[in-house]
Amino acid sequence: MIIKNYKDHKNSPVKKDLLDVVEIAIQEVVSKGIFARSVSCRENTLTVNNKEYDISDRRIFIIGGGKAAYTMAEEIEDILGPERIEDGLVVVNEEKKDLKKIKVHKGDHPIPTEKSMKGVDATLALKEKHQIDQNDLIIALVSGGGSALLCKPEESIPLEDKKKMFDLFIKAGIPGYESTIIKTKLSKTKGGALAQHFYPTPIISLIISDDNGESGDEMTASGPFTEHSSTFEDALGVIDKYNLREKTPISILSFLENNHGEVKNSCAHVDQHVLSSNAIMLDGLKKKLNEKEKIVVAQGNLKNEASEEAYRICKEVFEGSNSKPRLYLYGGETIVNLPEDHGKGGRCQEFIAASLDYLEKHTPQTDFGIVCIGTDGVDFIKESAGGIIDNISLELLQEKNLKPADYLKKHNTYELLSLLGAHVVMRGTGTNVGDLVIIYKGGLEG
Repeated sequence: MIIKNYKDHKNSPVKKDLLDVVEIAIQEVVSKGIFARSVSCRENTLTVNNKEYDISDRRIFIIGGGKAAYTMAEEIEDILGPERIEDGLVVVNEEKKDLKKIKVHKGDHPIPTEKSMKGVDATLALKEKHQIDQNDLIIALVSGGGSALLCKPEESIPLEDKKKMFDLFIKAGIPGYESTIIKTKLSKTKGGALAQHFYPTPIISLIISDDNGESGDEMTASGPFTEHSSTFEDALGVIDKYNLREKTPISILSFLENNHGEVKNSCAHVDQHVLSSNAIMLDGLKKKLNEKEKIVVAQGNLKNEASEEAYRICKEVFEGSNSKPRLYLYGGETIVNLPEDHGKGGRCQEFIAASLDYLEKHTPQTDFGIVCIGTDGVDFIKESAGGIIDNISLELLQEKNLKPADYLKKHNTYELLSLLGAHVVMRGTGTNVGDLVIIYKGGLEG
């Protein structure tokens, strides 16, 4: 099982059922299943999402990065056969052994380090090492987390300044699309820059997207193989919107102020294929649940501040009544605005804590359960993938006289969920399509 602490929740039928649904959801987006559905190779024809590519007489190179890059590399090497691959390198966030032809380099996430840059340098060096040209073929493997793992700032920007900027994004709770506007202007890999480096070699970009309803190829890993239409002025606009000008390192401000217009990276030689995403996961999960005769009545997107989303969704779900049990599905990626002094937690834990805060004041009249997890198995901290609660959790809250609002104020939600035995702990899934929320609401017959 992917859920490591499944047995901790087995005494609650509602929690057990919700965790079973989580298992089904993750199986929808693991690389093995995704590639089996979307990618195949027969003789000299590679097929991706029903589009055929003639790969005869071409040297094939594999590059990429992200939380799912290792499992993606395993699958593409298995599909093509190692004998077809000339060379390859992927940058990942865990220690992994090299594959038969594809080398594996460990970088760091969520804050990039020299390790990430060394992985990018080795990737860029493949072009000169093998004299890669228009007669060759590159298959790029892109997934969430690639923004930090494929980090290579512009020459005038020290890595320490780039790290400070990443940290500012996280603490300010800047949504993914807006942070990507800035990232693409400061990088030698993002916003199509990695594609530009290998121009004019044809590139097939395979994407497991953690986008939040925006363009998956442009957002995932900050779009290393996709042009970004924003400008330097747009990047400065985001900094001003979140009042970060005084906190932004001088090297970054100077670089943005001294450049103008769009960054022009040609990606005409790139074919983009989104193999999986949060929306694809929700569609597949809904279909599987309907086959099991479960009533699924909502399928919504998460994208705002975590606690606000929890209050909004709980209000939507629990205000009305229904005669039969229902499941509600939501996916995406929330944000958390962190002060300088804050506790321990993650956006999924924050969502669960805010749900408890709402439900403490608006006690459900039926059985209920809520689970919120990161599909990569990590909710910012490795100790937790998120949380799960039910009616018993509310009773424990009252027995222990715990106030969720106190923990939310300090962003110390890990402690709250620990006191309630409400954590979900998962193995690394080898995939990443954002976050998943599943809510069970019992029925009122008659």
